[in-house]
Amino acid sequence: MIVTLTNHGQLSIPELIQRRLGLCEGAELDIKIVNNRIVLEPKRKRKFDTIGIARPTFPTIGFDSAHERPNDSI
Repeated sequence: MIVTLTNHGQLSIPELIQRRLGLCEGAELDIKIVNNRIVLEPKRKRKFDTIGIARPTFPTIGFDSAHERPNDSI
């Protein structure tokens, strides 16, 4: 899919992609450059952040980078 950058440096994420990733207005995305490409990853809030429970002191288990995630082409 092709999107166009505005003169303010903004772009719109197509609705199909928003729905597929469960993104809604106000969603935070992590943006980085990987191998000369722009990579956007949804920043998922942990349940501890959204309901005000103290964060656990043990490490979280998960994917540390996009390279470790299964390939999920759109």
